[in-house]
Amino acid sequence: PGRYESCFFRERLLDMVAADLGIDPVELRFKNLIPPSAMPYELGRTRPEEYSLIYDSGDYPALLRKALEVIDYDGLKGTAGHLIDGKYHGVGIGCFVKSTGTGDLGEGAKVAITGPGQVAVYLGIATMGQGHETVMAQICADGLGVPMDSVAVYHGSTDLVSMGGGTYASRGTTLAGNAVFGAAQQLRDRVLAVSAAYLDVDPSELELSQGMVRRKDSPGGDTALDLGEVLALTTPASRYNQGEFGLEAFYYFRSAQECYPCGVHAVHLTVDPETGKIDILKYVIVEDVGHIINPLLLNGQIVGAAAQGVGATILEELVYDDDGQLLAGSFMDYLLPTSTDIPAFDVEVLDLAPSPLNPLGVKGAGEVGIVATGAALSNAVSNALGVQVRELPLSPNNIKELIRKNLKP
Repeated sequence: PGRYESCFFRERLLDMVAADLGIDPVELRFKNLIPPSAMPYELGRTRPEEYSLIYDSGDYPALLRKALEVIDYDGLKGTAGHLIDGKYHGVGIGCFVKSTGTGDLGEGAKVAITGPGQVAVYLGIATMGQGHETVMAQICADGLGVPMDSVAVYHGSTDLVSMGGGTYASRGTTLAGNAVFGAAQQLRDRVLAVSAAYLDVDPSELELSQGMVRRKDSPGGDTALDLGEVLALTTPASRYNQGEFGLEAFYYFRSAQECYPCGVHAVHLTVDPETGKIDILKYVIVEDVGHIINPLLLNGQIVGAAAQGVGATILEELVYDDDGQLLAGSFMDYLLPTSTDIPAFDVEVLDLAPSPLNPLGVKGAGEVGIVATGAALSNAVSNALGVQVRELPLSPNNIKELIRKNLKP
C-alpha cells in the first residue's frame, strides 16, 4: 500500500541512527516529533504542480507516551537482547501518519423522509465490510434528530447519487459521512420550517428530537408532530409546503485538503535462534483518528488492517527465479496469515485532535492500522538480536540467515 513500506524504511532508519548515536530510539523520536502547538503543520509540496501537504491536527508525543505506557516499555527494556528460555526478547515501536480523505472529487449524499418513522440515506460510495450502513445511519440520526433504527441506508449505485467518487483512500466517513451530516441538517431545517408554518410559530421555537417535532418551551406538550404528519404537509396541495414538495435534501461535501490520522505501534516479541520463528507476546496500537463515530467498528478496522500487516511482515513474499518467473503464484507458496498467526491486539484510540477540516471532526481509519506493522516488528527483531533488519519479510529462513551473518558464536 505504499505507506507500509515507506514507514518501514523511515522507522528502521530512526532506530539505526539512535544506535549510532548511542541513545534510546524513543528519546530520538521525542526529540523530533512535531508538537501539537505547531499544528497545522505545512510540509510543502512533493511536486511543483501539486498543492502543499499540511498536517491538520495531532498530538504525536501524547500517542507515543500512551503506547510506551501500555506496552510497559521501561519494564521491558531490561529484557531486550537477552536469551530467556532459549529465545531472544525484543521490543520495538513504529510511529506513523497517514493521508486520508482524498477530497478532489468530494462525495454527495441524499437524505429523505419516506414515510412515518422512515428515513432513507442514499450514498454514492459502496461498503466492502467497513460498516458504512451503521456509521451513516448513526450520523444521519444525530444530524436529523431521529432514532437510529428508523434510518435505512442505500449505497453503491450512481442511480441513487450521481455525484460521488467512490470508496478508497479512507474517505468514506471523512467525505460521505460529512455529506450525510450536511444533508441531514438541511432536511432538519426544512422539517422545522414546514412545521413552524403549520403551527404558526417561528422555526427557532421548535426542535426535532427522536423523530418528533415539539415546541422547545413545552417538550411534553400536545403540539408534537411526527415525521409522517410533517410529510403530509409537503404535498403539492398543501399551503404549508414552503414551495417544495416532499422532505428530502442533497448535500455535496468536498475538502480542499486531506486529513491525517496518526498513531504508534509497540511490540514485545521473542525470536527463536534455532528455528527463526517469531512469537508476538504483546502488540499495542494507539491511534487518533479524530472524533469516533462507532468505537466497535473502528476497532475492527484497526485490527483487520494490523492483521494484514503482520502477515505481510512475517509470511508474505513474492519470489522469482533467475528467469523472472513467479515461484509463489499460489497459496501453497504465498502464505497468508490465519487466526493462529495473529496476536491479540491491544488497541487504544484517543480522541485528542479532531480534524478542523470537516464538521464531524473525523479522519479516515480504514487503512491506517497496517502502516506501522512492518516498522514495529522489524525494530523489535533488531532489538532482540542486536542486528539491523534491512528487508522484509521476517520469515524464519530470513531470520536464520540474519542470525548466521551477524551473530557471533
